[in-house]
Parts: sequence; C-alpha cells; structure tokens
Amino acid sequence: MDALSNIIWESLRKEADQSTKDERLLVAYLEETVLGQNSFEAALSYTLASKMRDDILPSITLRDLFFQILELEKGLRECILIDLQAVKERDPAAGGYLSPFLFFKGFHALSAYRFAHYLWSED
Repeated sequence: MDALSNIIWESLRKEADQSTKDERLLVAYLEETVLGQNSFEAALSYTLASKMRDDILPSITLRDLFFQILELEKGLRECILIDLQAVKERDPAAGGYLSPFLFFKGFHALSAYRFAHYLWSED
C-alpha cells in the first residue's frame, strides 16, 4: 500500500503545485494544506482538523490526534487512500485527487467516520 500512498501523495502535490500557477488566490491555502505538509498523513490530519474544529476541540488538538492515529493504524490510512482513489475514479466532478481531498464533504465525512470508528473501537 505504500506504492498507492506515494502515487496519491505525489499526485496531490503536483496538482496543488499546478493549481498555484493557475489560481493565484489559492496559493496560501494550498501551501497550508498540501504543499507545506511533509506527508499524506500530515496533510489529511491538517485538512480534516481545520474542517472539524470548534471552541472545545481546537484544530491543533484534532490534527495531532488524527496524525497519531494514522501513524499507529496503517490499515486506517490504507482505507482512506482507497476511498480517495475511488472518488477520483468514480466521480466525474473530481478531476483528480486534489478537489475531493480538499473540498468534497462526502470524502471528509467518510474519513471522519473512519477515525470515529477507530476511537470507538479502542475504548
């Protein structure tokens, strides 16, 4: 599964880099969410945490929790990678990996469910 992870991560970075050239207004956002991150796990943790944060659970707390889970549970990472690939292949609106990764609520909801299920199962 590391091959799939590498393929998706490199594709995300290439798409984000190209988008910075095409959409100058998105440069800061893409740098924060994808280009400034060291790994798929870091980018996913950051993106989901920024979408799910609130006054009680700040984004940094959620980001650290998600990242820790992804590092510990490689099966969860694999499922999320497969989910992202499925969205790219089956949804004509996707156009690649970047749009669903950053903007598709269904992908975010499914990823959040996977984290919640992992946490529920651990207790």
